[in-house]
Amino acid sequence: MPGFSRLAAMVIGMIAICFVCRPVIAATPAELYQAQTIVTGTGDVNRQIGFKDCLDKVLVKVSGDQRLTQKTEMLALREKAADFVQSFRYHDRLEGIPIHDEQGTHDRPHDLTCL
Repeated sequence: MPGFSRLAAMVIGMIAICFVCRPVIAATPAELYQAQTIVTGTGDVNRQIGFKDCLDKVLVKVSGDQRLTQKTEMLALREKAADFVQSFRYHDRLEGIPIHDEQGTHDRPHDLTCL
């Protein structure tokens, strides 16, 4: 029986290793070129800020270089960030909660998804 216990423990260990060592699934191309950021309001000024942030996130995902956003060449690209956005959508983070802004701006946080 001691041999059987060792064999059973080894088989269980091998099965556990198979479950732990699963292959990593890479992102699809559509996911690589998509980014999401939080903006305050849906106006053009906030949208442009969001586009710049999304561009930074996409370039880091595609290149793998986090220093890329700090390079001087990126400044010119960031100013044209809207040109790289094919489509975008908003999701109101406070959906279902009434507007209660005493200052009258009615700006609410939104998730901006850039495609």
